[in-house]
Amino acid sequence: MIADSSFLIALFHKDDELHQKAAEIFAELPESSIIVPDRMLEESFTVFSYKLGAEFALAFLEKIRINKSFVTYRIEESEWDETIKLASSMRKKMSFADYLAICISKKTGEEILTFDRQIASLARQE
Repeated sequence: MIADSSFLIALFHKDDELHQKAAEIFAELPESSIIVPDRMLEESFTVFSYKLGAEFALAFLEKIRINKSFVTYRIEESEWDETIKLASSMRKKMSFADYLAICISKKTGEEILTFDRQIASLARQE
């Protein structure tokens, strides 16, 4: 499973309207099963920093680092290029991180953990 920032934000922000749903999904997944692309960490960190402050955002990164359920995925140059190609062909109003999640999903066959309907729909099409 590939974690999208919408899933990460819901999971770690207890006041998020989708927190309970994210927590239930997380509880069902086996350890070391959630791939977290580095760009999703950046995007989630930014949201947390703006909404909840730097301390919360830094604590989020530490929780991801120490929790064995999460595996941080650092993209390679070839994946950067593939993501740009996908964005150029689709031309949707989405973040680079969202395009990247779709690329990694195509490459690995892993599903995307997301509450973003557009990403879920586009990932199924690709």
